[in-house]
Amino acid sequence: MAEERIEQTARAVYLRRRKAFERFLGCLVLVGLAALLACQFWLGQHNGRTDVWYGLDYAEAVPAVQQTDGLWGSVTLDLQTYTELERAVVLVNGAEAGSFTGSSLTLRVYDGDLLEIDCTAYSRPVSFRLRKASVGIDRTALQTELELCGERATIGRIKFR
Repeated sequence: MAEERIEQTARAVYLRRRKAFERFLGCLVLVGLAALLACQFWLGQHNGRTDVWYGLDYAEAVPAVQQTDGLWGSVTLDLQTYTELERAVVLVNGAEAGSFTGSSLTLRVYDGDLLEIDCTAYSRPVSFRLRKASVGIDRTALQTELELCGERATIGRIKFR
């Protein structure tokens, strides 16, 4: 009978310790989950901006390239208020170079090219923004934001520094 009582006491002690250990592990998992969510929230606040860590937004650092046909670079334009406008056309030197089948359009440009946006097909206001330009392109010669309402406007002439 004494052995039975000792065995019950030992079992009760084992169960109490096991329950305490399980609570400890549960708390540890909850703290880890909270830390993971906090890190994801913190990283989400930067919206993919690399300048927070590196000091330069990589969207601005597109290289200019020298080839046999001359120095060229890239320019990326974004639609601000719509996801696509197929009849909004970008003209380079008066010739159609692309349309907004998506929310952005990237063009290859050369020194002296004249960039225009033809939005005459739409009678509602449409906003455009110059998001990226190659490193060698003088951005001050280009309009960075345009709002058009059924008109054609000049973005600017490409100049390399």
